Amino acid sequence: MKERLEQTDWAKAAVHAMEIHRILTEKLVPEAARAHFRRAEQEALLGVHSWLDSKIEQIGREDERRASPRETPLKSIPIEDE
Repeated sequence: MKERLEQTDWAKAAVHAMEIHRILTEKLVPEAARAHFRRAEQEALLGVHSWLDSKIEQIGREDERRASPRETPLKSIPIEDE
């Protein structure tokens, strides 16, 4: 139970820290700079999105290659019984 309370305390502290960060940012960082930072964050997220899309496509192509029939047919090898 104590561990759960500590996690809750940490969560509350994190919420308060985020609120303090928001207030300080609004007071100290000019609006034009905040707009630039917001667009930069968006561009970074779009970059990650693009990278994930390419990885997902790559995995799909690899799966298709594995599922498609082999280019060279398998050769039967006779097994001799003793």
